[in-house]
Amino acid sequence: HLGLLAPGKQADIVLLSDARKVTVQQVLVKGEPIDAQTLQAEESARLAQSAPPYGNTIARRPVSASDFALQFTPGKRYRVIDVIHNELITHSHSSVYSENGFDRDDVSFIAVLERYGQRLAPACGLLGGFGLNEGALAATVSHDSHNIVVIGRSAEEMALAVNQ
Repeated sequence: HLGLLAPGKQADIVLLSDARKVTVQQVLVKGEPIDAQTLQAEESARLAQSAPPYGNTIARRPVSASDFALQFTPGKRYRVIDVIHNELITHSHSSVYSENGFDRDDVSFIAVLERYGQRLAPACGLLGGFGLNEGALAATVSHDSHNIVVIGRSAEEMALAVNQ
């Protein structure tokens, strides 16, 4: 008896005054007319009742700069992930390290850490073209929301960002 347009049956119906522009004239839920204000008020009340309280979802131990320490040999080439502006895909290049740093100014550090206290070591790498000149940022929202992603110019700044 659900979803059928017939007497005594229940259906949700959207009546359009203009099908080309999809202009809604009226909405019926279980065959009863619903106005937009009533619907919004009811929906807000239901959402408020069902929304769980948000707490700290990170259960890992604090990190230190040594967790992000990478050892580089002067004169050696290292693979760098290159960010492509407004794209999800990336390129890569190799960059030469010297006592003064890398041969490109835009090389930052990147690391991915688990967030649930499993004490796994961070996966660390190099990132080019991100545009970070100083500091660090950490986020738990990325393509992989089970982890923490941190990008920074130094291990100390990365540790500070993750621990915040």
